[in-house]
Amino acid sequence: MRCAVLVPTYSGHLQFLPRLLESIASQSRMPDMVVIRASSITTPDHHAVLDQILSSQHPYPVEILRTSAAQTAAENRNALLEHCRGLADPPELLSFIDSDDLMLPRRIEILCDVMETTRVDAIVHGFVTSKEPIPTQEFLNSPPRIHIDTQELYYEPVRSCITGKCEPFHRVCFMDGDGVERRSSYGHISLRVSTTHGFSFSDHIARVEDALFVSELVRANKSFAFISEPPLSIYTLH
Repeated sequence: MRCAVLVPTYSGHLQFLPRLLESIASQSRMPDMVVIRASSITTPDHHAVLDQILSSQHPYPVEILRTSAAQTAAENRNALLEHCRGLADPPELLSFIDSDDLMLPRRIEILCDVMETTRVDAIVHGFVTSKEPIPTQEFLNSPPRIHIDTQELYYEPVRSCITGKCEPFHRVCFMDGDGVERRSSYGHISLRVSTTHGFSFSDHIARVEDALFVSELVRANKSFAFISEPPLSIYTLH
C-alpha cells in the first residue's frame, strides 16, 4: 500500500516543518511521498525556508504546493486532497498531520498495516501532548490495540463549552475497560483516497474543520478504526 503524508501549513508555522520532517524520517516505515500545502507565502524568507526543505536530503519524496493567498486550514486541506486525487497513480492511503505536530516512530507502519489487513475507510488514533512525558520505547513498540466499529467505539455530538448546545460535529470516542475515554486527533485522520471522493473540509465553524470532516464521514456511515495504544503522534500545545 502506497502512503502519502499530507501537511497543511501557512507562513506562520514554517519554522516547525524541519522537526516534523525529521520525525517522518525516523519512521519504521517510510511514506511514499510527503506533500506540503503552504499558504500566505509572500516574502523571500518564506520561499527560502521552503526551498531549503526541497534542496535537503530526505528518505522520501517531498512536494510543496505553495500559494501567496491567505487560506484557511480547510482550504489547505482541500488543496491537498484535490492534488492527490488528481495524480495519475494516487496513493491508496492519505495521512494528515499538522505542521507543528510530530510523528511517533511507528505511526505509518501501524496505519498501513491496519489499512492492508482490514476494510475500514478511515483511522483515528491516540496521541500525547507536547506537555506530557513521551511514552517508553517498550510501550511504543507494543502491539497496537485496534478497535473497529465495535460497541466500544462510538460517536457522540460535541457540546459547546460556550453555549452548552451540541455542535454539528461528532467525536470518535473509545471507552476502555476501565471506563476511561481515549482521545483521538481529528487533524491526524488517515483514510483511503477512494473514501475522500464527495467529501471536503468545511469552514462552517472556525478552527474545527477536521472535526466537521470526521462528522461528515460518520453521517455517511463510513467505517472507522480507532487505535487506542500506542499513541502515534505528539500534539503540540502552544
